[in-house]
Amino acid sequence: MFKKRLLAFSLSLAMLVLAGAGCAQTSTSATSAATTAAEASTTAAPSTAGTPSDPFADAPVIKIQFAENQPANSPIGTLAEDFIKKVAEQTNNTVQIEFFPDALLGDEATVVGMIEAGTVEFTRVNLASLQATVPDVGVLTLPYLYNDADHCNRVLESEVGQEILGKLHDANIVGLTYLKASGDAEFRSFYSKEPIRSLADLKGKKVRVQESEIVINMIKALGAVPTPMAFGEVFQALQTGVVDVAENPMMGYYLTGHYEAAKYFTYDKHQISPNVYIMSEKCYSAMTDAQKEVFMKALDEYIDAMIVASNAASEEYKQKCVEAGVEFIEVDTTEFQQAVQPMYSNYPQYKDYLDKILAIQ
Repeated sequence: MFKKRLLAFSLSLAMLVLAGAGCAQTSTSATSAATTAAEASTTAAPSTAGTPSDPFADAPVIKIQFAENQPANSPIGTLAEDFIKKVAEQTNNTVQIEFFPDALLGDEATVVGMIEAGTVEFTRVNLASLQATVPDVGVLTLPYLYNDADHCNRVLESEVGQEILGKLHDANIVGLTYLKASGDAEFRSFYSKEPIRSLADLKGKKVRVQESEIVINMIKALGAVPTPMAFGEVFQALQTGVVDVAENPMMGYYLTGHYEAAKYFTYDKHQISPNVYIMSEKCYSAMTDAQKEVFMKALDEYIDAMIVASNAASEEYKQKCVEAGVEFIEVDTTEFQQAVQPMYSNYPQYKDYLDKILAIQ
């Protein structure tokens, strides 16, 4: 799997300045994650790294800032510690990772720019956040593209999915691997302060969206008003009426506390917007093959554990929402799908990709 993937490839302004050149040659140590982002660096490995036969004996020390917008108490956050520990132990501490959850390094769009510049090394992002940088990924985020989560995964693992992943290289970004969809809980749906039981209920409503052309156009096609906004601002925006509606998978709805401000969750399942793990080209190039192999194996194991944990947590989170007074609404999505169908013809640049994707059953 590793060999195949090899082919596919503010906090503040002050943090950006301190971040320096990702994986650059230096002898300074990393500053604590609690105070500031460490300067990513490589240094000669210490003499205690191993014997001459040890593949990490002469390996550079790679220091990686791992940016994540999800909460530390999410499955993504709680399992990160084991992933980081495995990588350090199995590379004789030559790959050292600092974890920054809760969007401590900025929202996804900001972090993508940092990855591109090489000032942050590693992150997981929604493909919608990459569309402005790598337009081709947008095809994988079109509404009602996938029949279910398994269909989405087959597309991601297919030749066309891997081809699109490789396109990130053009932006000095290495697409390491997709985060596979783990079930229906992966679908993004609308939640609101007033119930949405039909398309008519969405008309004219202000909907918080990601900074993505496709998502903005989808909301317009549904007759609502797209309101781009950073993820961390959504809770207050719902409370104060800046927006009427937001959209996310159910797990994100619970973990962010959005269920406290929007008591109606409508299962329209308009989109699976796949997630992808990416690394700066500068950092990836600085790693040895042995370091890459350990990193990718540990990342695969992290993802597998995350899927299991997410599936287990999904029903628990839903039950807690119900206990808090949330109403979950099932709707006939036919009229939603018909409303967005014209969008497909608005992206002729995606035609070849779409032909291949729609042929995958």
